[in-house]
Amino acid sequence: MGTSVYRSTDGGATFSQANVAGSQIPMVDRQWNAAGEGQTVYMSYHIVATNNIAVARSDDGGQNYLFKGLAIDVGHIAQALYNNSIGPIVVDMSSPATPKPVYTIFTAPADVTENINTAAGSTRTANHAVYLASSFDGGSTWTDFPIWIGPDTETYDHIFPGLAVDSGGGLWATFATDHHILATHAPAGSLGMYGWSTPVQIDNTGSGANVFPWIIGGGPNRADLVWYGGTGVDNNDTSNDWNVRYAQLTWKPVTQSISTSQQIATDHVLHHGQVCTFGLNCTVNGDRTLLDFFQEDITPDGRAVIAWADDSQAIAAGAAGIFVTIQCAGTNAWNGKKLTNTC
Repeated sequence: MGTSVYRSTDGGATFSQANVAGSQIPMVDRQWNAAGEGQTVYMSYHIVATNNIAVARSDDGGQNYLFKGLAIDVGHIAQALYNNSIGPIVVDMSSPATPKPVYTIFTAPADVTENINTAAGSTRTANHAVYLASSFDGGSTWTDFPIWIGPDTETYDHIFPGLAVDSGGGLWATFATDHHILATHAPAGSLGMYGWSTPVQIDNTGSGANVFPWIIGGGPNRADLVWYGGTGVDNNDTSNDWNVRYAQLTWKPVTQSISTSQQIATDHVLHHGQVCTFGLNCTVNGDRTLLDFFQEDITPDGRAVIAWADDSQAIAAGAAGIFVTIQCAGTNAWNGKKLTNTC
């Protein structure tokens, strides 16, 4: 499998195939895109043969991509081999640097020994460490730093970890444990190399069924986070009723802490039963109807827009449609002010 690239030059009204071979490397998957300055677009993807993360860059608005570098550096590939789970690539557009800083995120075992003691390709890994990969030369060279190394009783190999940068240059990371959604923050100016806060549990329902976090940066020290929240003991509980949960996160510099405000974003149960987080392995013994992720963005006037997979109205077993909702009241994600109610 390769990567085909489509682009739109009319605001998404129409798309054309820009490049049937967006990646110069064969056998890849889990691709992510991020817009940089001007006509610059970055793409990251997982290399099946080596398990590294390739980064390509387009300088003509996504028409053509050239391979630039590998996001898992030489000091971390041995511990990440076979057992890394990658997340999105992001660009810090607030930075005055040229080129802008580029980041991506991955989870992996904490050291080489842990990885060796885990069977290659296992669905249960010693994957309890989260890393940030940073590039300051347009994606050519990368350096990795730990965001968090948790207890070895947990695994973070629940696709996918999330990463975002707010308009002030602060970095936000989120990932799922076996039961909960965690988030952490690094202040602007840290360059992603240090200063990450201790992760905090975002979900507060008392349930252990929480999967597929997605995070988007807002104004300085602000981010929005969404995930699927169920009612059961974990994501494999067949009694689960699932909804989209939404949290606004604010970094408090004085107390060095994250405050949260959250609610249910859906007006109906979107899925009943198990949600499998093992990707292609779900075809054997799991329900992958909702696939592996959904997405959120923020409108220019500060409202969350969320799109998710939903099989509540499916006309065939294993089928799901796409639902979208927009925040009509509450707090503006750009400036923290009260939104004009449009409900």
